[in-house]
Amino acid sequence: MTGPKGPKRDRGPSLARPIVLISPTHLIVNESQSAILHCSSNGYPRPDVVWSKNNGTLPNKRAVVDSTGKLDIKHVTPNDSGIYQCKASNLLGSTKTTAILQVNFPPLLTFNKRTIYKKIGDDIRLPTCHVTGIPEPKVTWSKSIGSLPDNRSVVRDGHFTVLKAKKDDSGTCLQI
Repeated sequence: MTGPKGPKRDRGPSLARPIVLISPTHLIVNESQSAILHCSSNGYPRPDVVWSKNNGTLPNKRAVVDSTGKLDIKHVTPNDSGIYQCKASNLLGSTKTTAILQVNFPPLLTFNKRTIYKKIGDDIRLPTCHVTGIPEPKVTWSKSIGSLPDNRSVVRDGHFTVLKAKKDDSGTCLQI
């Protein structure tokens, strides 16, 4: 698009509102890697580009925005996950678009480790085991020596229970 002819009879650029595009729109990276989002903008005069994170700020010292609009976040952490916004502005207005950053991290297990004593015939209910991770970890229980009784083992609300304990249920249970 061009404007009216100038004094030299050539057409100059026309004023244009900013247009903005982010790629990728959904980025998945592993913890401690770099996350790179590109924001390209067009408009006249050339738009200023500003990156922000919804419900937060860009990570200090680890986030760098270059002159092309590229956002590079070094050594990402789970807290860096979220929605990132690129806003392009010039004298005719502004426009913005968003991208989602998902940071995968390995399973983290918190468990109240303790010895449990039960009488034969009682139900053995182990303490709640909390597991976090992205993607969501799959939790399985096993016994350090031998196997768990298939027909008497249940998991409800994060608790592992062995119904009607027998002598050979003694041992150490593991969550994997």
